[in-house]
Amino acid sequence: ALGDFIEGISLRIGQLTQLKIGMTQQTIKFMRFMVAWLNKLSEYVCITYYQAPFANHSQIRPFGTKANEFANEDMEKIIFAYIHDILESNERINVVECEDKHIIFKIFHYNIIACHGHDVKNPETFIKDISHKYRIFFDYAFFAHKHSGTLQTVGEGVSNNIDVIRVPSIMGSDDYADDLLVGSKAGATLIEFTERQGKRKTYDIILN
Repeated sequence: ALGDFIEGISLRIGQLTQLKIGMTQQTIKFMRFMVAWLNKLSEYVCITYYQAPFANHSQIRPFGTKANEFANEDMEKIIFAYIHDILESNERINVVECEDKHIIFKIFHYNIIACHGHDVKNPETFIKDISHKYRIFFDYAFFAHKHSGTLQTVGEGVSNNIDVIRVPSIMGSDDYADDLLVGSKAGATLIEFTERQGKRKTYDIILN
């Protein structure tokens, strides 16, 4: 899960009058929804759950402060803590705590890096640049942030493409995005990985 689960109240002053549900109530509703959904899903499969601890829409921004000025004051942390603590007794769900803004894990032998993506300036070179930082050869990078999904191949591995994958948002579009003609439906992405070929099939799911 890569963030922007809620619509923060201080991104743009004009949004204050448009919010139908306040930030606190959004957080409560989303936490409860995620716990119920993960519990139900765990009846069919075992789950390893990762969540980006930093985003931009969920930052608490007192009036007059700028983006990332209080980056650690982020409602994503509260959402994660609730999900982690409530699901701790479910043996079929492993909720992995992520302290850094980059989530690093493996699917089979493929190295994956994921983050919300609001501070990624150049997605095309991100895998190359971040591989230098961590001294890990990454096969796939996952972002969110833009609210719409895309896939870009930026290189070639031994048996797989090296892909930058931007996943859609369950929040969907809003008036601001529609005015800029960049809106998209609320969505999710389901990806099938195989040991021999890495990312093999992608399913785009429209939620509204």
